[in-house]
Amino acid sequence: MVDTIEQAKKVKFAEGFNPDIDCIRLCLDPVLATHRPLLYYTLLWLANAFTGLVFRIIGFTRHGSTLESTFGRASDSRSKDTTSHDGQRPPDLAYWYRSPANLENEVPLVFIPGVGIGLIQYIHFIVALVFISRPLIVIEVPYVSSQLFQADCMTPDETYFAIERILKTHNHPKATFMGHSLGTMLCAAVCRAGSANSPKSVVAGLVLVDPICFLTHHSIAHNFAYRTPSTASHLVMELFAAREIGTSWYIMRRFCWNQSIMFPIAWAQRHQKPLLFHGPLSPVLPEKTRVFLSRNDNLLDMTKVQEYLKTQAGLKEGQEGDELAVMEGLDHAQFLLRPDWFTRIVQAAREC
Repeated sequence: MVDTIEQAKKVKFAEGFNPDIDCIRLCLDPVLATHRPLLYYTLLWLANAFTGLVFRIIGFTRHGSTLESTFGRASDSRSKDTTSHDGQRPPDLAYWYRSPANLENEVPLVFIPGVGIGLIQYIHFIVALVFISRPLIVIEVPYVSSQLFQADCMTPDETYFAIERILKTHNHPKATFMGHSLGTMLCAAVCRAGSANSPKSVVAGLVLVDPICFLTHHSIAHNFAYRTPSTASHLVMELFAAREIGTSWYIMRRFCWNQSIMFPIAWAQRHQKPLLFHGPLSPVLPEKTRVFLSRNDNLLDMTKVQEYLKTQAGLKEGQEGDELAVMEGLDHAQFLLRPDWFTRIVQAAREC
């Protein structure tokens, strides 16, 4: 194996044993977390309760389950994708749904948030998405949202089945999927379930912001779970995400890179066959695809991701309407604070 790695990466490991080099075993090492006071979780609960109130005011309805329809009857709950092998219902998710009266686009937008403190961190972004006049579905991901009482964790594939049930409940055959950070991992699961050029695909468009679903195996385990903070952005990541006990447990026990990654093929190259060992991990992306990378992202080397997406996946970059855009000078999630990129991403959600 060492010889294979050296040949593939064109490096040469020094001979001998170095005791200062630690092995990272994400799913075996002790969970690295720090406790928060009860007040911390109380304030977050109040903040997200306020977010729910705002959502209801602007026309959203919250659905606590995908296994029961809004009419109170079972929604495919007996089907094989909603019942586990032992006859028990699988982990489920909650979501918010809004459909405006005058639609400009009947294809819904499904927004999947990332790690953090819940939907409160995206409240102004979701309010902006309301104005694009299309059905809007906002997925809750409670197990990485700093909640005191943890919900059952869902695998990416279980999340895909739940999203498929949501679309069926509201009579939407396809949707545009938008994910941020960890949400892009769940978007990747939806893409892997059926390439965009396949009749069974539910993906009409795709918008990925700060994606972690490309080259996931490079550095994300170290940068999220093991890194000692050395900058302000590192400290913010550690305080509000990485060291929160529920989030840390999920990352260090349920985060599997092979369930998170994809080696995509651009729509323009959809007739190209994937590499043999990639298989289902190489879905064809929809024609309407937008990927936004933060140049100074502290989780992944976005320069490498940019080069990979251009040379291997075939995404185009250079003009405003192209599939790939790099947000120069921005760190992870900073688009939420930059009006220029904020507006451009909302526009991408409208166009896709």
